[in-house]
Amino acid sequence: MDSMKSATIAFMSVLILTTSSYAEFNGQPCQCRSKEGKVDEGTVMCMSTSSGEKLMRCEMVLNNTAWVPIANGCAVGQAPTGTLLEPTG
Repeated sequence: MDSMKSATIAFMSVLILTTSSYAEFNGQPCQCRSKEGKVDEGTVMCMSTSSGEKLMRCEMVLNNTAWVPIANGCAVGQAPTGTLLEPTG
């Protein structure tokens, strides 16, 4: 019975490893969907939710992409009125 259990665990491990890296082998980046379209994994966006605005990041969760909240609210930068901002770089 132990050999059957070991074989099952080994099979499940191989299955998980091969399916979790399918996107890498397929050559396609993992993406999340948003109102703006598809965005790459790691993208951070401010999103309106039923509990207010949240800062969200596109991440892998259980082998699927999902928007994961990383902060409540969204920081907004604003220059004083009348200030001319020059591009950097």
